[in-house]
Amino acid sequence: MNWFSIEKLVFSEQIEFRHRIKTLKTLFLDIVSDTELVGDIETILSDILTIHYFLRHKNKILEEKLSKYQEKIVATVFDNLTPKQKTILREIANMNGASLTLTAMIGILSEKLNVAPSTIRWNLVALRNAGLISAGNRDNKGIPVRFTEIGRLTALALTEEQAISHTETKFVLEVDVENTV
Repeated sequence: MNWFSIEKLVFSEQIEFRHRIKTLKTLFLDIVSDTELVGDIETILSDILTIHYFLRHKNKILEEKLSKYQEKIVATVFDNLTPKQKTILREIANMNGASLTLTAMIGILSEKLNVAPSTIRWNLVALRNAGLISAGNRDNKGIPVRFTEIGRLTALALTEEQAISHTETKFVLEVDVENTV
């Protein structure tokens, strides 16, 4: 086996890391005959494996913490949105990534929600200023409305809330119908 094969193995993403290290160890043992060098290579590969394990474990902890912080941020944002802003976020989510400018979106939402364009504009600007959406402004025209990461998570929470609310309403209506029969 040549150095190109070893390099290809190291950068292959399809093979699990531990397996790559073991294979590298075997390859190096086949190529290198100096026993002292073999020991050094084994130590280095073992250290790499230990560092990899530590980093994966640390990364998992950081991802869990990030997820908890995101949940707290979304909950805080969620609690501070007006009902109109919640409705607008849901509607943007329902548009499935339509590439609309702020002005175009104002027209569509105004008509769909039967709300004055100035009210929609004011709420969209408030959502942009709160960091929930990105969109063009006076200096940067033509940029389509997009969710930021927090905006996407908030819209997801709103959609889930709407689904739960709809299910609860349906259940209450079914119970009422059963009681009247």
